[in-house]
Amino acid sequence: SEVSVTNRFTKFHEIAHYENYEYLSSSEDISNRISLNLQAVGLTKNSAEKLARLTLATFVSGQIIQFSGSLADIIADAIAIAIGAPRYHIWRVPVGIISDMDAFDFIETIAESSRCLLLKGANLSAFEIYGAAIRDIVVQRQIHPTNYDHLALIATWKQGPATFPDGGMLAELGPVIDTDTLKMRGLSATLPQLKPGCLAKDKWTNIDGLHLDSVDDYVDELRALLDEAGFDGGTLWKRMIHIFYTSLIRIPNGNYIYDLYSVLSFYTLTWAKIKGGPVQKIEDIANRELKNYSAKISS
Repeated sequence: SEVSVTNRFTKFHEIAHYENYEYLSSSEDISNRISLNLQAVGLTKNSAEKLARLTLATFVSGQIIQFSGSLADIIADAIAIAIGAPRYHIWRVPVGIISDMDAFDFIETIAESSRCLLLKGANLSAFEIYGAAIRDIVVQRQIHPTNYDHLALIATWKQGPATFPDGGMLAELGPVIDTDTLKMRGLSATLPQLKPGCLAKDKWTNIDGLHLDSVDDYVDELRALLDEAGFDGGTLWKRMIHIFYTSLIRIPNGNYIYDLYSVLSFYTLTWAKIKGGPVQKIEDIANRELKNYSAKISS
């Protein structure tokens, strides 16, 4: 039931599912569908569930979930299928784009009816140039509602000399997961089928099942750890990670310390590399918090 179309007026490849997709309305439904599709491409159940949570938190936050490493595209495809029905779009970013016209074209003509945009090789050109219209939407979604609050955003990074190292300005707009650190099932494992799903709400923030308790104490702790590291990533980035961390905590069945570790490892470290920040210190603090929590649990 999958139909593939390339619009000759744009660079955007459309993937359409016209039947046999499931409507997903709750955080549990969406997490499960993403997790099952990640298991379908070989991730272990535990690794898939953790990544599904990070992905859902990114979508709820209106940000861009990003993948690097050798499995980036296959992981991104699995997630796009999980939430992209009835249609989503893939943009294979070429090297050296010096215009933002394609991104504006997507926003003007396609974005309102697309469920997801997957940027493949997003670091092959300077995102702040070619992706200006997409960046504007991400930034606007941190501040007020938009016409695009249903649109999930995914990006993959390529490796090699033609790329912008460490993702460039993309790293400000969402967590970055190195797919080579994810645990994979054995070669003889029987894998489930990839299944398409569709967000049943008009915006990601309206999904059912999110905790609504205050998260101020958690955010204060994150702020204190960033102060300890001596890292100031800028006003926008601080807003981005606070919104992401808040979304992560509000998704049920999480582990508070792993959520904190995730924000430091997948969001703070990557931006610190771009900004010339205290990378080693942030890494040490993240590992210390995880170790202290593990020691408490086992004592």
